[in-house]
Amino acid sequence: MACSSRRTRVTLCTTTSATPPPARPTVEAFPAGRRSTRLRSSRIGWHGGGRNHAVEPPIPGEPPNIHDPASGGLMKRAITSWTQFLFFVALSAWPRLSPCAPLQADTSASHLVIHAGKSGLLSALAHDHQFIPARWKAEVDFDPARPQQIRVDVRIDAATLHDHVARLKQKIRDYVDREAAGPEVLDAQRYPEIRFHAESASARAEGDGLQGVLHGALSLHGTTRPLDVPFHARADAPGYRVSGSVRFRQTDYGMTPFSRAGGSIGVDDEIRVEFDLVLVPVSGAAGSLTQLGAQP
Repeated sequence: MACSSRRTRVTLCTTTSATPPPARPTVEAFPAGRRSTRLRSSRIGWHGGGRNHAVEPPIPGEPPNIHDPASGGLMKRAITSWTQFLFFVALSAWPRLSPCAPLQADTSASHLVIHAGKSGLLSALAHDHQFIPARWKAEVDFDPARPQQIRVDVRIDAATLHDHVARLKQKIRDYVDREAAGPEVLDAQRYPEIRFHAESASARAEGDGLQGVLHGALSLHGTTRPLDVPFHARADAPGYRVSGSVRFRQTDYGMTPFSRAGGSIGVDDEIRVEFDLVLVPVSGAAGSLTQLGAQP
């Protein structure tokens, strides 16, 4: 039997139809109450994340997805608005001062203490120090409507710092004061003034006042370095009461911490400054802007 084979050429043709292919179903194609787990198609294609993330529109009757970029960060905006509301409510309860009203610390009612702890192997035989300046002043320009633009200037007469630890004899206090003002530590003769200056702050409403941080610089022993000072402020008619504390190291300002007996007894490198300031309008402050106030 003879067999023959025939090759058949099959040609596949593509045709262009005027009718576009059916679109993928969008979220509107699903019944109310159901949400598609897919993403809706868009001109930029199907994407599972990144900048071109296609997002489902909100379904009527359902709350918006707070994590959905399409909602515009609804929850974030709500939290921000609520924080701002509390902030201005706190400010509204403060004394009505004129914008940028100059304030000054009433040094007779304020407290400023510099703490220096003991150190060394024989520190048990020593004592901590609490230096209080006899002459100092603090000036503040503050607008309650713009607390971030606060200006603060604190100046201390370095030679008037005295140790006020009650259990020390006066003779020992005098010795400590001389050492602190001497050339190895403050060198008050060459650097008579200690100054902190700030022109900005970060603040938020908290409780009955403001909690924040002053962004400034401390000038000490001929060296100026940035220093952030945390504070809490509240209304205290006719002005404000500001309190807080800050720490820094003596060696950061070129100072040598006091030590004796080969370092077995001395003063810690870290210093802590504690303050509780009563700020009043300049007209009602004790003293003047040009004179350093005396603290009892």
